[in-house]
Amino acid sequence: MNLTRQLRIASLVVVAGLATAAALEENLPYPYYHFLLGVTITVKPDVVPHSGLNAIPGETGVTIQAETGRYIDNLKKGPLGSPAALYKELPPSDPCPTNDKLFRVHPFLVSAYQVPPQFPNDYRDSNVSQKFTGSLVGCSGSGTAPDFEARIVNIDLDVDSDNDSDDPFHKQKSPSSSLQEDKVEWPVGDADLKLPGLLLVVNHGYEESNTEPERQQITETGKLPSQDFEKTGAKKDDIDLSVSWMRITGVKDPRQGYAKPTYPSARMRLYRVTSGSSSGGSGSPDGTLTYWPSGEDYRCGNGSYELRLEGIDPGRSDLRISYTPDDNVGPPAMDQVKITFSTPYFGSTAIVTRW
Repeated sequence: MNLTRQLRIASLVVVAGLATAAALEENLPYPYYHFLLGVTITVKPDVVPHSGLNAIPGETGVTIQAETGRYIDNLKKGPLGSPAALYKELPPSDPCPTNDKLFRVHPFLVSAYQVPPQFPNDYRDSNVSQKFTGSLVGCSGSGTAPDFEARIVNIDLDVDSDNDSDDPFHKQKSPSSSLQEDKVEWPVGDADLKLPGLLLVVNHGYEESNTEPERQQITETGKLPSQDFEKTGAKKDDIDLSVSWMRITGVKDPRQGYAKPTYPSARMRLYRVTSGSSSGGSGSPDGTLTYWPSGEDYRCGNGSYELRLEGIDPGRSDLRISYTPDDNVGPPAMDQVKITFSTPYFGSTAIVTRW
């Protein structure tokens, strides 16, 4: 193999590696990795840059740097949601030409996730939201030293991924936001073959078959009275819907940003609870559901947002929600969960489920 061909192949490998994240983001129906992308934030006066850290197991870097000709003084970090141990300060670099103890670049190692990979964001223990503050001083020693602030934003998506909700035949499945749920909400490797994530029956009209004559009809004919997902609209308290929570932290109030879900629309639907227990209420009647199509931006800020999940077609469905804050300078914050929608089958007295 000649040198030109070797260089061409090496270049293709590098380009392919750089394109991998984008390809998975846009083209794969079921993305199988979380990407934790390091970010470098150049801080300036009067601007509060924000960035996400897409969640995977492992480590990544956050670098806070001043513009050329300035150094960072009195650098401090949060915490907002993150334990101090998540951010380890590394030796600074790029000193001022006149003083090798005054540095422009300050890197941090973020070690929020375990190896081998087990889980993405844990809202309580691995919330990577963070605030950095300090002063920007000119290397020449003249002029003012304005303050700065920068933010790392976190999003956490919770479902009943350990499937321990009580009595799912008569109550909605609801997450407990436990560490156990986070560990299995996005199984990878061999665990992906064994764990279903959230296990939810397609919306099969159970509440319309809650009388003995209707149950008997189902048992004898194998037909459901109606399919809820064929109707217009959805009910907040329909037991065939599952409760989910989206939590956003780290945004500097009153700033906001855009949350965007990605999921296979032929298999599931997603709804926002537009008032009631959702902090993102818009004045609608209490408990109103608003359909949230895949790929549609929703403007929101810090807070906990109540969602409902509805199964349409049996099979696997991955739900991913990204959040891009205003003044964003890096990757969006992102979390995702695995869902397995199962087919109902008919027992002697009621609809039961299997997967």
